[in-house]
Amino acid sequence: MKDITLYEFNSLNEFEKGTVLWEYVVHLTQRFDGDIGYSLYQLNNFYLEVMYIGGINAITKFTSFSTNTKLEPYLLDIDISNIAGV
Repeated sequence: MKDITLYEFNSLNEFEKGTVLWEYVVHLTQRFDGDIGYSLYQLNNFYLEVMYIGGINAITKFTSFSTNTKLEPYLLDIDISNIAGV
């Protein structure tokens, strides 16, 4: 399951997506818009945005993407200080 592609992830049901989320992804950052939280993860060559209700941590939506334009809301919050050469 580690080598899953974006298209394979999208074909999974919600339970399977949750399993992949907890077992294989790398957490990058999170942000909030009022009571709604968004966590950004990376898996292989694509990203997962998980939308959840703050306070109760109930996941309401998975969004997967591979384009950099959808990363814009997160760019200022991603810590790259542990990357060699930075």
